[in-house]
Amino acid sequence: MASAMTKPKDKDPLADLVGAAVRARRHAKGQTQEELAENIDVSVVTLSNIERGENVPTLSVFFRLHRELGLDASELAGAQTAVRRVSRDRLQLEAEVLELARTSDMRDLRLLISLAKAMQGK
Repeated sequence: MASAMTKPKDKDPLADLVGAAVRARRHAKGQTQEELAENIDVSVVTLSNIERGENVPTLSVFFRLHRELGLDASELAGAQTAVRRVSRDRLQLEAEVLELARTSDMRDLRLLISLAKAMQGK
């Protein structure tokens, strides 16, 4: 967990989608991480990082995942479109928050900040 002085690293939504797809396909085939890692010639740590969305596989690893699991780029293209839509929605919300902040007085801004922190559990 990040301390009050550090900001947690933003995760790449596409990495999360790829990781979830790899994990689901591996489970469907009844493979352990160790078995899949050996079959595609990567370390278990590398595979674990991919499945947790910490890393996006390189192109060569993606091709090996495709061969081993039938992971399909067209499925991920659809997922990437969804990621773009979420990113666009987030940008719209951020713009609305900024506009609200610009048009609010100091008392309202303090209240908004308090509410946001309470929602985040800070």
